[in-house]
Amino acid sequence: YYGTRVLENDIYTVQLDPVSHVPVGQPSRFINTFVTHNGAPSFSPDGKWISWTSDREGPNGTRVGTVIVRPAAGGEEKIVDAATGSGWTPDSKALVKRGGDNGREIHQRVEIADGRVTEFYRPPEGSATSPLAETPDGNELLGFRCDSPAKPCDFVRYDLRTKSETVEPLSEFRQIYGRQAVSPDGKWLATVGIRGSGVSGAATLFVKATV
Repeated sequence: YYGTRVLENDIYTVQLDPVSHVPVGQPSRFINTFVTHNGAPSFSPDGKWISWTSDREGPNGTRVGTVIVRPAAGGEEKIVDAATGSGWTPDSKALVKRGGDNGREIHQRVEIADGRVTEFYRPPEGSATSPLAETPDGNELLGFRCDSPAKPCDFVRYDLRTKSETVEPLSEFRQIYGRQAVSPDGKWLATVGIRGSGVSGAATLFVKATV
């Protein structure tokens, strides 16, 4: 007697009516080869690529969460990096890899064409900055820095052109739970976090004007 568990998460695409946004036809499976788990799909801003995370075989038979990209119109899959926390750059030419370094979230650009990795943001020493979000024009990183539940977070603006950072203290927001996202027009930053005292406050959707 033996038991086994089969993970069934996979990625499908479906056409939408351009006016009503109602699905047209049946969903079709997007992945060429199913490998235990595929999830977190994301279209590039120009709509030409889809990235996703797939469990692929790693050292000693272990499973490693690996970022895969493939042309949205179909084609060969390409392994980009064994990393989590990835998102597209505004120019659709690279993925943003975010990883911890002694509590700091280092931001790196991973080129789709050749896999080249370039670091473009490193938070100050001792900072517990969560991954920042890139503005649609690619000029700035925006986000909240929450070093301790005992004090309010800061709103952080990092200029990628001048490599300079400005910090604005907030009054209530104390801890981040969710991903930080910039609106398509670059005028708003949203996330989910804690308002109130310490970690006992209520989880709240928080939206801040960026201009």
